[in-house]
Amino acid sequence: MSWSFGRGLVTTAAGAAFACAVTACSTPPVSGILSIAGSQTMQSLIARSVAGYAADRAMVDVKLEFVGSSGSILLFCEGLAQVIGTSRPMSDQERAACELEGIRPAELLVGRDAVVIATDSASTAPACMTNEELYALTSSELDATFAQSAADRKWQDARGLATELGSTMDLPNAAWEFVIPNPSSATIETYIKRVIEPIATERGEVSALTSARTVTTSNNAVLNAIDDRPAALGIVDYSSFRAWPGELRLVGLGEGDSCVTPNDTSVGQETYPLSRSLYFYVDAGATENRAVREFAKYLTSDEVMSSIAAQSALELLPDERGASVDTFRAQMEGDSA
Repeated sequence: MSWSFGRGLVTTAAGAAFACAVTACSTPPVSGILSIAGSQTMQSLIARSVAGYAADRAMVDVKLEFVGSSGSILLFCEGLAQVIGTSRPMSDQERAACELEGIRPAELLVGRDAVVIATDSASTAPACMTNEELYALTSSELDATFAQSAADRKWQDARGLATELGSTMDLPNAAWEFVIPNPSSATIETYIKRVIEPIATERGEVSALTSARTVTTSNNAVLNAIDDRPAALGIVDYSSFRAWPGELRLVGLGEGDSCVTPNDTSVGQETYPLSRSLYFYVDAGATENRAVREFAKYLTSDEVMSSIAAQSALELLPDERGASVDTFRAQMEGDSA
């Protein structure tokens, strides 16, 4: 998905140029092209932030593209986007790849979010699950036990693998459906890395989700599917669930007294195991582009940081937000400390 701001503004731009000619202003209006890419989780936050920026900068043509966190980082490292919004941090390998191409990522932490497992409120699925139980229900190892016909797949098909992994959970006698957003999204990457990969590696298996999955276009599409199908289990981000108007519930992670249900407190304090952070990255080497430089300044203003916090799943504490801004500004100025 791609959007564009700043088109059809010839009259406004001409008016600004005329005003400068009349008043002999010394600093021309900011102009140029600003390319921004982002993840689905960051879509609303990015779009609203950009709308505020573009409202006062009619001569800047802002191009937006939402291709997931990994896709956005790839565009960033290829110099095709000067700003990206991601729902995970850049890896050391990605940062090194960027720097090899002369791209200097300046990182701005802006909020907290989490990967959550959602079901319909009427579902009889367990209220809490361990990583081993989720692995049994969602990994590619499940494929060997599933019936070929999707209509014949049951939750109870996972009982054998779950028992082998030490689980005693009761599984519903219901049709099995597993719904996810784009497999290349950071939401799914995080789930695989933290839930599937450690167990698959130990067992000598491939770190992958079951092929018996329903792939949708977005987190909201996952929630809509679960809302319509009481037996479905879905993976989404916490911010999308939090804004969803339907009656759904979240599955806690862990067992017994160690079970942690995702909520504002557990996600904000990162005690929920699949908590994660939200970031903006700006190419500190592209500051000769005035539109990039002005957007970086705009992002770190008190007003905008407060607005960003209100739009993200969970805002940062004041001290943490201040430290994030200070670090980002130092990186934009070329100080990596």
